[in-house]
Amino acid sequence: MKKQTIYIFLAIFVVLLAAATYPQWKKYAGFEEKQTVSEAIINLLEISIDKTSRFEIKDASGEKKFVKENGVWKVNESEADGEIVKAFFDNLNKAEFKELASKNKSNHQSFDISEDKGITLAIATESGDKNFIIGKSGANYNSFYINIKGGNNVYLFSGSLRNDLTKDAAGWQKKKEDEKTEETKAE
Repeated sequence: MKKQTIYIFLAIFVVLLAAATYPQWKKYAGFEEKQTVSEAIINLLEISIDKTSRFEIKDASGEKKFVKENGVWKVNESEADGEIVKAFFDNLNKAEFKELASKNKSNHQSFDISEDKGITLAIATESGDKNFIIGKSGANYNSFYINIKGGNNVYLFSGSLRNDLTKDAAGWQKKKEDEKTEETKAE
């Protein structure tokens, strides 16, 4: 065998070896596609109760409008329970990005990302309004799909935010003192 033939076979072997092991080394070579998270989704985690003046939740069952007046939260003109609203913002900040579920707008219906099927969340902050559509629950416990209203991407998040959004207006309202004592007696 000629020396040149050996070098050709060696080069072919190296190329085939590189192609066969590509899935293992692509992340080290920088060829792996990194998931991009929209700036607005990252900012979802940075919404503070102190910098929010109002927010609104719309779903198939109706609309809940929250307004902070003189430091007191109101839901649909009734006083809201401050602890429940604080827990909502805590859950909002604890929501954790898991993955980009879809980049295709035609897939939104399969994630219930639409105003008629999903839950619309609009939050007014000092830096401007943020509008999201929360879709159906994900495959894992306490996970849900979310979209920036008007955007193409659908993201999978984990956290109990979706549970808060499905409460009716009465679940957000401040309980009267006599109702609280009846609840403790029942326990």
